[in-house]
Amino acid sequence: MSQEKVDRYKKEKANRKKSLAKKKQQKALKTIGGIVASAVLIVAIIFSAKLLRGDFKGDAEAETSSYSEEYLEQIRQMFSTESATTGATTGETETTTGVNE
Repeated sequence: MSQEKVDRYKKEKANRKKSLAKKKQQKALKTIGGIVASAVLIVAIIFSAKLLRGDFKGDAEAETSSYSEEYLEQIRQMFSTESATTGATTGETETTTGVNE
């Protein structure tokens, strides 16, 4: 029985460098794998957040609006009358050009 233990010890001693190198390599691979997995998870979270926020809208999805000239003229008149009334209450005078004519 003791001879078997001695033989086993000699085999372990002969392969010790190889087994230590293999364990070291496995530990390095696990560490790199953990770092890569963490990075992928972080990127996925950031991408999901930006997608929910709407940062990836393309030009085709961009909202466009077109207004008629009549509607725009009404808005211009509304703002020009509001600024004229606010100018009158504060004592300021406003000059108008021929835009509203």
